[in-house]
Formats: sequence, structure tokens, C-alpha cells
Amino acid sequence: MNEEAFEDQLEANFQRAASEMADVMNNIGVVHEMNGDVQKAMNSFREALTVYRNSCHRFENTGDSEVDRTVSNIMQMGIAMRSQQRRLELHTKARKLEKRILSSDDSSTRLKLSMERLNVLKCTLDVESESLGRNHPSVGFTLMAKGYLHLHLNHIDQAIKDCRDAIEILKKGLGHIHPEV
Repeated sequence: MNEEAFEDQLEANFQRAASEMADVMNNIGVVHEMNGDVQKAMNSFREALTVYRNSCHRFENTGDSEVDRTVSNIMQMGIAMRSQQRRLELHTKARKLEKRILSSDDSSTRLKLSMERLNVLKCTLDVESESLGRNHPSVGFTLMAKGYLHLHLNHIDQAIKDCRDAIEILKKGLGHIHPEV
């Protein structure tokens, strides 16, 4: 093998290894995002894109699905980061309402608080679906809470629908054997 062929072979092997490394970085970003650490996820996605561009000479909008997926993940994390505080506020409000419902002895107060919590959960679903995507596990968990609340309000059909939708989302996002599914 002449020197030029050897260098070409080394470059091809390097680009293949760098591509695999970028794929792993992207997947690590997904794990961080699933764990709720959007800043670490964003960093992993950006590192993956840097490797794709600088080491692999692979770029977005050229039909390269892995690079395009990484760019899409970066954009989605930007949206998620901007909505993170709002999502946290809504979940906190829903938890506080749940505590108030559980501590109330008055059925009309419990009903009023339950309806308020239902509205908060609907708002939470809207924000999560828009910022994280409709099939994100956070959406599944919020849908499950909404289904549970519907069950307590004796809205059986809606409870079943919400819980079924939640289970499907959680199976897709977490896998069939995850303990939360």
C-alpha cells in the first residue's frame, strides 16, 4: 500500500470513528434530556454537531439524517430551555393543588380545586407538547396525572383515554420494561 492510499485509509477510519463518537454524543444528549437536564443535553448535542462538522465534514440540510437529527435536537432543546421555568411552575402549582384537595374535608371545595388542577394540567400538557414534543415522556407523565384526576372526578371515559395515551407515550419514550411503564 502506497503512502497516499494509507493516508486515505487512515482518514476514512478516522471519519468513521468520529461519526460513531458523534452519534454517541447525540444519544447521551437524549439521555440527559430524558432525565430533565436540558443544559447537559444541549451541550452534548452541540458537541456532536461540532464533531460532525469539523471532524467528519458532514453538514445539515444535505440529506444526512444523523446530522439533521442533531440539529433538530438542538432546536428542540432551545425551545425546552425557554419553557423550562414555566413547566416547573405549572407542575408545582398542580402538586400544591393536589395537596389542598387531599387535605380538604369539604366536597365542594375538593371539586373546585380538582377542576382548577385539571385546568393547570391541561395548560401543562400544552406547554410540554409544544416545547418537548407530543411523544415526550414528560407529556406521558402529565397525561397520567390528568387521567388519574379524571378517574377521581368520575370521568371514566376520559380517564381511560388519558391513561392509554400516557402508556403509549411512555412505552415509546422509555421502553416496555421501564419501571414507570
